[in-house]
Amino acid sequence: MEKILSTKPGDIVLIDLDPTQGGEKGKTRPCLVLVGTGHPWGILIVLPITDFNRGTRNKTLFVSIPFPDGDSGLIKESCIDCFQIRCLAEGRVSKKLGRIHKSTLDETLSIVGAILNIAEEHII
Repeated sequence: MEKILSTKPGDIVLIDLDPTQGGEKGKTRPCLVLVGTGHPWGILIVLPITDFNRGTRNKTLFVSIPFPDGDSGLIKESCIDCFQIRCLAEGRVSKKLGRIHKSTLDETLSIVGAILNIAEEHII
C-alpha cells in the first residue's frame, strides 16, 4: 500500500503530471493544492506551477498568479496557472515543498471561481 502524504489547501507539492495531451502542463512539477487529502474518493484538486516569465504574464494576466520564492519552498519566482485545473489521485504526490501565503491562495480561489463562473457566495 502506498503512503499518502497529508495535504491541505495552500500546500505546494511535487506531482508527476504525465501523461498529458495537447497544451496540458506536464512533467514532474510543483502544484498548488486547492482540495487536499481526505476527500472520500482519494482525489486532489491542484493547479500546476511554472516559471514566472514577465513576457508571458502580459498574455495570461487573468489566469496566472506570480508569487515569490521563500516560504513556498520553491527556489525561484514562480507562477500559478489557474486555467490548468487538475483532479489527481492522492498517491501522485511525491513530496511537500511548502505553502503559499493566505492572500495568494485567496486570490487564486477568486480567479478559479471566475473561470468556472462560480459566484463568491457559492464558494464554501
